[in-house]
Amino acid sequence: MRIWFLMALAVYLSGLTGCASMSADQGAEPEFRADGPLTETSIHTDTPEPIVNEPGESDGPLSLSQAISLVLTRSLELRSCSWDLRAADARQVQAGLRPNPELGVSLEEFGGKGDRDGFDGVETTVAVTQPLELAGKRDKRTKVAAAEKQVVQWDHEATRLDLIRRTQRAFTAVLATQQRVDLTENQTDLAEGLWQTVNKRVDAGKDPPSEASKAQIELSKVRMQHQQAVSELTDARHRLAALWESSAPRFERIEGDLGITPSLPSLDLIRAQIETHPQVARWQDALAVDRARLDLARVQSRSDIAVTAGLKRLELDDDTTGVVGVAIPLPVFNRNQGAIAATQHELAKTREQRNQAIVQMQTRLAQAYQRLQTAIAQVSALNDQVLPGAESVFEAAQNGYEEGKFDYLRLLDAQRTLFDAQDQLVDAWAKVHLLRADLEYLIGQPINSFSPTDTGTER
Repeated sequence: MRIWFLMALAVYLSGLTGCASMSADQGAEPEFRADGPLTETSIHTDTPEPIVNEPGESDGPLSLSQAISLVLTRSLELRSCSWDLRAADARQVQAGLRPNPELGVSLEEFGGKGDRDGFDGVETTVAVTQPLELAGKRDKRTKVAAAEKQVVQWDHEATRLDLIRRTQRAFTAVLATQQRVDLTENQTDLAEGLWQTVNKRVDAGKDPPSEASKAQIELSKVRMQHQQAVSELTDARHRLAALWESSAPRFERIEGDLGITPSLPSLDLIRAQIETHPQVARWQDALAVDRARLDLARVQSRSDIAVTAGLKRLELDDDTTGVVGVAIPLPVFNRNQGAIAATQHELAKTREQRNQAIVQMQTRLAQAYQRLQTAIAQVSALNDQVLPGAESVFEAAQNGYEEGKFDYLRLLDAQRTLFDAQDQLVDAWAKVHLLRADLEYLIGQPINSFSPTDTGTER
């Protein structure tokens, strides 16, 4: 009966050990997540919590800041990245936990003859073994998990910056198409006015009927361009709204001035911002991860010990004695040398990847800067020289045609030149803002965040 009592006691102690372990795990380390404290329930939850005070899409005009706010708060892509942060938090909690104790039950000296027949002479041992980690292994694991979390945070920030860049580009596409709709509408009105002027001259016998047909064809082309611009505007609005997970945009128009040309800071000034860009800064923390892993691999080469304490029941003597013991592994064959060498190689690789990332970012930054500088120069030439010249030529051709000095073909050529210049200017402005979004992504901040002495003012 005492044998079964000891075995039942072992099972009971096992349950207590498990409960105590769970309580210690829950109370030993605080748990956090990106959007608040991380509880045991939230670690295992499968659905994200609703976002409180989430901004709604307005039915009226939409500004760039409102669009960015909608994307950053409602994008499923960014929200999915927060799960990586929560997973990193959970791994950090796990890294700080101690090894669980082990409960052991052993039966000896039974099934023999004489005094040891059956269970008459059995010796029952119930003991608890607790592994003890030495050389600061738990602290090293925690440092690895903390460094890994920093890398995850940088990746999260890189995703956020990329979403801002894509929002700026999509916003620019809507703004440019919106302006193109207004432009083609004005061009249609102008083409209709010319068509009416040509009809009057044809009715007066000053021009042949073929001139009216040419004017009608040109008017039809401009109307088709206007319809195409309207269709493209619908597509651009949907692409912008899709960034904040909306299937149908509610905003009527967007607010913005496509004709604002940014003043560029010096290339040397913005090149200094590369080190803080998430895609570069992450590698410094990646190096910290590898260094922490190397420290952990080195201390794991040192043996831990296991301490055992329990009770031993001697049936023949009707006595209960204590049992204690210590187990020390002998590092004869496995000294973790392979893991140490592998971690050293990974650290060397990470250094090379960091250098490569810096070179790539510098190259991309120089290219983006040069492209934006060229685009700004093109806008300046179109706005200051080409468009005024095309307007002057068209005005002269229109007056000359009405006075009978020029034929319709010359007026038509001047009209096409004007429309082409207007279209090119809209495209050039859009290109400037698209390239500006790319450059601001690479430096991780708006161009106008630099001081006026460094950047000048926008014009």
